[in-house]
Amino acid sequence: MRTPRVVSRCGRLTLMIIMLVWASISQEVKEQKNSLERSKQELRLEADNHNGDRTCTKHRSVFSGFSFFSVQHSQSDSANF
Repeated sequence: MRTPRVVSRCGRLTLMIIMLVWASISQEVKEQKNSLERSKQELRLEADNHNGDRTCTKHRSVFSGFSFFSVQHSQSDSANF
């Protein structure tokens, strides 16, 4: 008769340990998931900002190329005189 009590106590203790470990793991998974979501949002914002910068850079490079061409053209004209 004593054996079932010992087994049930060990079983309850084991079950409690498993539940504590499970709760701890579940909490860690939730925190990781939240962290991942925050990182995704930050990357989206950064990508949106970068896309805006890329458009501006594209226009800037067109204008800088134009001014470079103008300067080169002016210098070649003055060299001909």
